[in-house]
Amino acid sequence: MSRSFSLPTHLIIILLLLLVGATSHEAHAFDCPEYKEPKISIEPLYATPNYDDSVTLRQISQLGDQPDTSTSKHEIPVGLTTASLTFKTSFEVASNRHMLESTYCAQISKFTLNFGFDNVRVYLARELPQNSCGYQLVRTHESRHVAVDREIINIYLPQLKELLTNKLRDIGVTRTTSPAMARSRLQDEISDFIQTLSNKVAQTREDQQKLIDTPEEYRRLSTECNGQISRIVSSR
Repeated sequence: MSRSFSLPTHLIIILLLLLVGATSHEAHAFDCPEYKEPKISIEPLYATPNYDDSVTLRQISQLGDQPDTSTSKHEIPVGLTTASLTFKTSFEVASNRHMLESTYCAQISKFTLNFGFDNVRVYLARELPQNSCGYQLVRTHESRHVAVDREIINIYLPQLKELLTNKLRDIGVTRTTSPAMARSRLQDEISDFIQTLSNKVAQTREDQQKLIDTPEEYRRLSTECNGQISRIVSSR
């Protein structure tokens, strides 16, 4: 003799709701925490220029072929300013491990950026007598190149906080199988961002420095001080 057993309709509905709720809870039990805004610190780098008047006209000409240089010249350079565009970054990572899945949720919790120009060096040709009119003329000209670099720092500083905030928010929370992998992934994202930003700043610098080194400025350097610079260059 067989017996059949059936649940009341309202009990079936309740059981189905409980089953759906349990499944939904299981699916979201291991979601990563929401992104939290990290602490961002930006430190400008205003390096004090070092002056070197021991190099020859020939050496300055050779140095002028290198990147990150701004050259004051007649037919032959008599002055040169070099500086290294610097984006130095460091960051801390906050991570949480999900024991059942053996995965990690990680995000940048603190980010520090040092931005500016480092290793600033101003070369003045040793053929220019120290403290002569021509010497002071070239030194004053080179100081304009240093000032342009400082102005570029001031232009970009207000933008960097917003740019970094948006980028870190875009990166958000990453999910990986280890803290090391999480940090590597975050580092790759930051490196690509900084490289793009560095290229943009470098182009701005090149455009602004060209506004100083014009044919008109070279003619001025050649004719002032009774043509001292022209005579020195012509004798070499």
